[in-house]
Amino acid sequence: MNPQSEPLASPPLTPHLLSRHFRHEIGNFLQAVYSSAAVLKRRLPADAGPLLDLTSDLRTQAEACRLLLDTVHDFLAPAGLHRESVNLREVAEGIVRRAAARCSHLRVTATGDPTPPIWADAQRLTQAASLLVGRACESAQQSVELRSTVDAARGTATWEVIDDGPGIADDELVPLFGSLLLLRDRRLVQGLAPVRQVMELHGGTWHADRLPEGQFRVRLVLPLEAAAGESPADHSAASTAR
Repeated sequence: MNPQSEPLASPPLTPHLLSRHFRHEIGNFLQAVYSSAAVLKRRLPADAGPLLDLTSDLRTQAEACRLLLDTVHDFLAPAGLHRESVNLREVAEGIVRRAAARCSHLRVTATGDPTPPIWADAQRLTQAASLLVGRACESAQQSVELRSTVDAARGTATWEVIDDGPGIADDELVPLFGSLLLLRDRRLVQGLAPVRQVMELHGGTWHADRLPEGQFRVRLVLPLEAAAGESPADHSAASTAR
């Protein structure tokens, strides 16, 4: 047999390659959804209420799907953080705006005082907080809150995701934050391992508890200073060198 006619061996199908393939293929489909929704919105008359709502909902759901694909891909193939100046309150407002569009039956709010910028990866933080807000929306009865605060004395910035649902049982916290997928009641449930990973990469911590008023809360605590010994000046110098 002519060795040149033999097919080349395919690389092993690792979780990383599989997630990259899905992100590429499904991403093309989602792009078509974005474009179709934009065209429909321009062509529909102003009084086409239900159809306009459906068009907006299509785009919102497509954006949520794209965020999920990116989150899974980055979890399976974590790269170095792309640090930049990040205003937690501004990022929180964007996360809440998207969640409120998907969960119109709930009161989803971003609260807290204006926060000074921190040196962090905005995309990875958005992924982590979006997962928590999404879980809170599934559990909540009436309200979900994403609260941004800064403790200058301790050198930390905090996001708190608070909902009025039943929360997560103590014996489920470790499996939930340690897994990408879990089997619950014969169905797959997305785990919160990407949240834990993002916090570890930033040198931060997470903690879950129940407030005295009864709401369930997950706290993400981030250092104001750059983690892993990298300062904004170091990052700027490295970028200039490249």
